[in-house]
Amino acid sequence: MRALVLGGGSVDGIFAGAGAAKALLERGARFDLLAGTSAGALVATAIAAGRLHRIEELLETLLPGHLVRDDQPFADLRRARRLLRKGHLLSATPLWELLEVEFPDDVLDAIPAERVSIATFDLRRRRMFEWSPGVGAARFRAALFASMSVPFLMTSVALAVDGARYELVDGGVTATHPVRLVLPPLWKAKQEGEPAEIVVVSTLTFKAEEEIPRRGLKRLYRILKSVKGGFVTELSNAEFDAAEEIGVSQRWIQIHTENLEADDFTREQIRRAFADGYAAARGGVGRVGRSERA
Repeated sequence: MRALVLGGGSVDGIFAGAGAAKALLERGARFDLLAGTSAGALVATAIAAGRLHRIEELLETLLPGHLVRDDQPFADLRRARRLLRKGHLLSATPLWELLEVEFPDDVLDAIPAERVSIATFDLRRRRMFEWSPGVGAARFRAALFASMSVPFLMTSVALAVDGARYELVDGGVTATHPVRLVLPPLWKAKQEGEPAEIVVVSTLTFKAEEEIPRRGLKRLYRILKSVKGGFVTELSNAEFDAAEEIGVSQRWIQIHTENLEADDFTREQIRRAFADGYAAARGGVGRVGRSERA
């Protein structure tokens, strides 16, 4: 049994991850399980739905504002008021509309429930929750949106399932590379004498701090980077160690990208991210050690 796990990474994560996935599939790789967080959740779902080609087609049509938009530009006071009133800085309505178009109910309903899992973070319980198409198309699409909803920048998603209420945001808060989502079925496969392998695609890099335009955002970025570089990395390492302990082989594709912002990129940059991912996967995958990047 083989699993593909895709990490997050904003816009470059979407296209670099899609490029890597395309190269792997062209080389004949087949994956029984798919898992992803944030941008990786989108790519994993696209693969499961047979719509990976649609991400490649977006290279020629996607522009800033087609995923998120800043409807309070040039006004820090208005930004602060919006953050206090709504809890987020950017409008992600375009992303929601894109998901409705690309993943309608009939497409999501056709995905086997056990085929793909995506990670979100629940603000109410302060822990990761995974979602599969088995919860129903509308809920899964909402969870997919939530998995990409960066806290404070984008809105959280309220979701109710079987009487339980969730407030979901970006799965990358605690699951940078959600290996844990595929470990139970891989462990079962090992118990039954089958080979088990995980291929991890990582596009997560840190933007240089001097590229952050405002002092307040620099401080927020330092906090987020510290969190990512601390306990989230340790959680990832624990997952890799757990896979190793149960005898699941692991392979890693690290893609170095430009760390593009969802509201500020050029078409050439996203084409380059896709090409970088494709080239990294074509170049082969190497043995995973401990995670050095968060």
